Amino acid sequence: MLSRPLAPGAPRMARSSVTRAAFLLALLVASLASACAEPPAPAPVRASEAAPSAALPVPAPLAGFERLLTGAWRQTAASGTSMLHTWRWGPGQRSLRAATTGESASGAPWRALTYLYVHPREGDVRTFGLSCYAGGVSEGRFEIAGDEAAGRFELFQQGQHRRMELRWLFTGRDHYRETLLEETSPGRVEELTSWDHLREAAPSPQIASAEDLVAQPSARWSAIRAWIGKSWGVESRDGSLEGSRAEAKLRWIPQIDALELQVARVAPDGTAERLWEVVLYHHPGLEALRCFALFASGEVATGEVRVLEENEVELELEEETSARTIARRVRILGEQGGELHLSLSGAGEEPPPPYTLREQ
Repeated sequence: MLSRPLAPGAPRMARSSVTRAAFLLALLVASLASACAEPPAPAPVRASEAAPSAALPVPAPLAGFERLLTGAWRQTAASGTSMLHTWRWGPGQRSLRAATTGESASGAPWRALTYLYVHPREGDVRTFGLSCYAGGVSEGRFEIAGDEAAGRFELFQQGQHRRMELRWLFTGRDHYRETLLEETSPGRVEELTSWDHLREAAPSPQIASAEDLVAQPSARWSAIRAWIGKSWGVESRDGSLEGSRAEAKLRWIPQIDALELQVARVAPDGTAERLWEVVLYHHPGLEALRCFALFASGEVATGEVRVLEENEVELELEEETSARTIARRVRILGEQGGELHLSLSGAGEEPPPPYTLREQ
């Protein structure tokens, strides 16, 4: 998989930038409250998020990667264990997301999450990934040309910072070979291992493993424990939803111990359009909670998550747009009675009024 750490042995919103960011960030923080042991069912998804469409053409840098979307890809180790990688479109069809489940070569449960996305200003393909092994976090660049793809990424694991390379070779519609390499010294790159990936029919909905059923979020999320198990809604103050409603749902990912948020704009007929995809996670190199988020309109936001006190959280974000980088600060405060109060500032702009988010 694109940014996998190593195991031992092995349609846009028509509104201003400030209004859009404030609205979506309100949903982001509100959705922290919906983390629960039994994740809510995802909102229905438009057909354009399952396959390319004329309305949402594939961005040129991602052309060629869309071949990953049909079915699922099984990677089998020499020991006989296997992992399954399932790809889908991200918000606005400007990124691809892969969820990996299965077992490592040693038979240990394995879970990973990978994104391929287009940087809104540089225009190249970037990668972001999380793995259950050693708290792995990876970031890098990737490109495809014909039947070959290659990239480099930095991998942070507990106590380690590694520089990796990845190469793919598609030898048919339903097969590609992946080779993983590491820079062991300046200018010296050594091959570590390779795997064959075979396409198969899309898997049935996954049944939670025994480990998942007994697992709980780690202590790093304890300060917002009072929010867990609740759901929140946001009413549009400027009428920008145009008869639609917004839904924000977040799940805790066992083994990785990250929070994954999906924010959707739901039309009266029940169809949904993903607006944001957000991951809150722990970075082992920075020893800090971090945020990675993708907009349907193409922007990317990253930054730090700080828990100030019980039921009080602050996000320091950098939003990458096609023209510049915008600094955003978001603060959320939980109050008695099931309300959350959110304020947004940054970029020297007139801040919008605070948002109130009510428990549903």
